[in-house]
Amino acid sequence: MEFFEDFRDLAERGRFLQAELKERETISVSNPVCGDKIFVQVDLEGQRIKSLGYQAHGCWPVFSCLEFLGQKFVGQTIESVLSYRMEEFLSEIGCVPASKRHAFSLSLRGLVQAVTKSCALRAEYATSPVGREDQERV
Repeated sequence: MEFFEDFRDLAERGRFLQAELKERETISVSNPVCGDKIFVQVDLEGQRIKSLGYQAHGCWPVFSCLEFLGQKFVGQTIESVLSYRMEEFLSEIGCVPASKRHAFSLSLRGLVQAVTKSCALRAEYATSPVGREDQERV
């Protein structure tokens, strides 16, 4: 439980979503059982996570997990996010009660979906007429 206590005050502040990223670049994920809902944005630079923004409505462990994932993966590769698993989280953090693991699962699912969506939007842009013109100028 120490991990969650370290981040408990994040329920009051959190990382705010980036105004410059468009709404279509924000994903939302919810847990219908407990009612937690998160909104996540990821800004990519090449194959790395440049920044992460989030908002959450729900229990404070969700804020803890989102902040942990932001600290861990900003600056890291897309592949490192997509391959990260619950077992790795548990080995890094230590003992996490089963009743709090849903917070990590929801947070990781949101991050993975945000990364996947950002990659898809980048590919969509690259194949658009505007994207092709930008590539020709470089």
